[in-house]
Amino acid sequence: MNDAPILAIETSVETGSVALWTGGEVVRERSFPAGRKPSASLWDPLEEVMAEVQALSAVVVGIGPGSYNGSRVGIAAAQGIALVHQCSVAPICSFEGVPMETARALAIGDARRGSFSRQRLQTGRVEGDFALGNLEELADAIADSRNRGEEVFSFDRAERFPLAEELQALIQNRQSEAGRLAAAFAKRSPAERDTLLATLAEPFYLRDPHITIGKRKSLLDRA
Repeated sequence: MNDAPILAIETSVETGSVALWTGGEVVRERSFPAGRKPSASLWDPLEEVMAEVQALSAVVVGIGPGSYNGSRVGIAAAQGIALVHQCSVAPICSFEGVPMETARALAIGDARRGSFSRQRLQTGRVEGDFALGNLEELADAIADSRNRGEEVFSFDRAERFPLAEELQALIQNRQSEAGRLAAAFAKRSPAERDTLLATLAEPFYLRDPHITIGKRKSLLDRA
């Protein structure tokens, strides 16, 4: 990684952000309501942060899990900027951009259709396998984290989880921040950074999309 700044983009959560990292710290950061139209709200903050930047060493982008549309907008913007600056894109799970109050944490999500996601983090980094399970398994995981003194957070509101009140009260609503994503990338070893820069940037899905096969035959099938 050369001495040029790192740009970070996060648009997969409700409050989007862009940040510029150089000299071991965030030197500029702007946040904005991403909402349902991150493609419209991203550009002004991005222009502010990128003012007078002549070159970048990398573009870091939060890939979710979170807003499907938001993740795609962030990735597309990162790829376009990287192309102009002749650098690479580093995709990072958005959980690593969350400010945490404990060294270990449990990130959870509503994966729809009665399933829920779980991901462990250690000192801000994703640790172990991403897991999907039912409500009972989620409740057990939250109770275990409570007993260990670990924070439990989600990009979803706590009321999205039909749990007992004592468990629901443990769920903190958190947002990923672009500056923290840049820091997460910069703090990795050179080999780990190279691996990320060589990884295809694509949205982090909680589960495979549910696709219904059409019943009508195509024109080719009718021939």
